Amino acid sequence: MIDRKDNEADTRSAPAVYFERFRNSPEYSKRFISFKSDKKIVDEGLNEMRDLFEEMEIARQALLEFSKKNYILKYNPSNYGAENPIHEYLELLEEHKSHPDRFDEVTAYDELRYSYHQKAAKFLTSKYNIPENITEGMVQLMAIEKGLENYDAAQENRVEKLRKTLI
Repeated sequence: MIDRKDNEADTRSAPAVYFERFRNSPEYSKRFISFKSDKKIVDEGLNEMRDLFEEMEIARQALLEFSKKNYILKYNPSNYGAENPIHEYLELLEEHKSHPDRFDEVTAYDELRYSYHQKAAKFLTSKYNIPENITEGMVQLMAIEKGLENYDAAQENRVEKLRKTLI
């Protein structure tokens, strides 16, 4: 007999299961319908449209909304091996949180954090074949769950944030 409690705990830290639940959620459906509403597509193009949607900021925002309404993705090192880019990213955030004085240059820290975040997202993408934009959100969720990031910062529209830095 399967212990429902153990099985449920496992799914809360399994990226592939989390992604499928997200894809089947009302949050995903609502944003996807909105995304494709002004586009002319044929049935054969629906998968391509879905792939395009999942690489956009609106999909990452839907993932964050899904996690707030349902459950957050937890980091479980046994899913990835002891030394992996997600672990390294979370360690960097923890180090910054506990010893901010070690990171004098804000811009340098932001660049370092961004590079670690990207490596972690690419790792998830290659391991689970999940679009990188979604895995970027998943890495953020793992950091939020550990208290190393917050929803407000994660929900900032990255495109708008980048545009502001360029102006």
